[in-house]
Amino acid sequence: MKVIYRFTILLLVITGFLQNSFSQELPKIRKIRNDELIKNVDEYKLISAIKTSALRIRLFEKKNTTGDSLSDSVRTTSIYLIMVSRFDNSFKESLFEIGPLISPKFVKWSGESGRKRELTIRCGPDNKKKYITFMVSLDELKMIE
Repeated sequence: MKVIYRFTILLLVITGFLQNSFSQELPKIRKIRNDELIKNVDEYKLISAIKTSALRIRLFEKKNTTGDSLSDSVRTTSIYLIMVSRFDNSFKESLFEIGPLISPKFVKWSGESGRKRELTIRCGPDNKKKYITFMVSLDELKMIE
């Protein structure tokens, strides 16, 4: 009985490791509320910016390269920051973080032109790249299925 139990645990651990190693997990999204971080976006590179009738949206990227010097395996992960600003009578800003993402690429802005826009990116390991679309507004960032 102990042998079956140990074998099952070992199989679960190996399966979890393989799934983590070869797949892009859904990125985590969180709203940044730290004023200090919002003001210190200098370490991020501006990837894209768009202005609508009501909003200005900017997409920033911070790259982190990791790899094993003994192998050819180098994986680049990035964190994306999305800064949304409303510039009508009452100025307001929001900052959202997406990531970590494996080798992300900005694809396009689309959708509504007023208070919401869609952001599409492509990310994942080389053999499993996929497109992810987000709905961006001043108060919220969410993935679209």
